[in-house]
Amino acid sequence: VLGRFISGAAAGLSLVAQISWASDVAPPARVGSLVACYELAIAAGYLATFSVYALGGAGWRGLFLLPAAPALAQLLLLPGTPESARWLRAARGPAAAEAAHAELYRRWGKTDAPPPPPASEPEATWTDAWAWRVPYLAFVVQSFLTFSTGGFTLQVFAVPVLRAAGCSPRAVRTVMILLGSAKLVATAVILVGIDRWNRVPVLEKSLLATAACGAALAFASGPVVAIAIMILWRAVFQFGFGSLNFVLLGELFPAGVKGRLVALEIIPSSAWNFASSYMFSRALDAGFLAPLLIVQACVAVLGALVVRLFAVETRGRTPHEIRAALRGAAAKEDAVAAPEVEMRERKPSDEKRPGAMLLEADGDRAAVT
Repeated sequence: VLGRFISGAAAGLSLVAQISWASDVAPPARVGSLVACYELAIAAGYLATFSVYALGGAGWRGLFLLPAAPALAQLLLLPGTPESARWLRAARGPAAAEAAHAELYRRWGKTDAPPPPPASEPEATWTDAWAWRVPYLAFVVQSFLTFSTGGFTLQVFAVPVLRAAGCSPRAVRTVMILLGSAKLVATAVILVGIDRWNRVPVLEKSLLATAACGAALAFASGPVVAIAIMILWRAVFQFGFGSLNFVLLGELFPAGVKGRLVALEIIPSSAWNFASSYMFSRALDAGFLAPLLIVQACVAVLGALVVRLFAVETRGRTPHEIRAALRGAAAKEDAVAAPEVEMRERKPSDEKRPGAMLLEADGDRAAVT
């Protein structure tokens, strides 16, 4: 139990660090695909774990030891990994940050516009983070849909669901590998197209497909039909709630408050995870899996309706523009009141002009003359 607690805490810390780092060092046009690489690694880990389980080559100790190899590989690769210039500016000063940004410019300059210079980002506090409460609440709703529409719990409880459907032990092991493969293939497709696809249509279609698969599984007759539905469900759910969740976290918040808000989002996300897993396990034990699947399908349909009516597109928009759209205000006015500096560099001459001052507007900062 202690080991699982420690590994869970380490996974939570890694989640915050990976998303914040990837969106910090990526060029604006590549944030989606670079952040999606994190989910691709997770999908590969699932497939490896399912394969080891299916082959029966390791007990529970071996399954816990399995992540040690990629963790060691990452540890060995870290010295050659570029550091986030924004973090260096806060931790070691402007000189270290400028050196790191120059290295990023050298790496990305041949193919894409590099990330904005760290000097253009104001220092942020928890007061500044409060100004981003609306985008934060929007993602809390996204997190609720992730865990309450059935796709996540299907992945966690795939083995007992397959047994309840009448699958043999050999069929269960084979299907586990197929489920892991579906997750990996869907994630790879997302990785290729995420920088060209709008987020809202993908999310809406994924919710509707998730609802259809959940309802179909509730009325499925026979293990073959149940297996086909589960594999399809795993793939369509991955499109809307796999890499896209991490991409949205990287796009919704500006660099100064991103780490704080991503870490804070873990709290409701963990609560939804626990509640959905507990209800799913109790439904399995009580033989009420089909009614629960119907309820989850209804939640997915309502979620698709909410997405269509209230969701705003994040692709190609700055965090300030996204926040303005969520509030129902004009994005142009918000950009004037608090210009987003992540997509462009501030000219050195701007800081030297006389009469420049700092304007505080709803928790945002902007240099005006």
